[in-house]
Amino acid sequence: MEDLDQIKGDPSVIRVYSRYVKGLKRVGDKYSGLCPLHSESSPSFTVFADMRFHCFGCGSTGNIFQFLEKADGLEFKQAVEVVKKELGTWSETKETVERTFKSVAEPKTYKTLDLPR
Repeated sequence: MEDLDQIKGDPSVIRVYSRYVKGLKRVGDKYSGLCPLHSESSPSFTVFADMRFHCFGCGSTGNIFQFLEKADGLEFKQAVEVVKKELGTWSETKETVERTFKSVAEPKTYKTLDLPR
């Protein structure tokens, strides 16, 4: 997964946000929780369906890469690597699960045998 637009919009990046945002919960088609970029007591941090974020408290906004740059003080390349690693881990796990259960999902061929009387 090399396309940065595809990476930053991947629904799996919610796992990255959830490591930082306390109380991140799904609310309709969005996620909401306490912003890690400033001190607050009521949720003002929102992650939208396209995985962009906005904090109504401090005004921060952007995508997952920009979030990691602000939250951890990372450079853009480092933020991309963090997200790629997280998504890569999921892709590898998903492939393993699919390989394991593929044989169960494949159609079976049955034979009818005549039994002696």
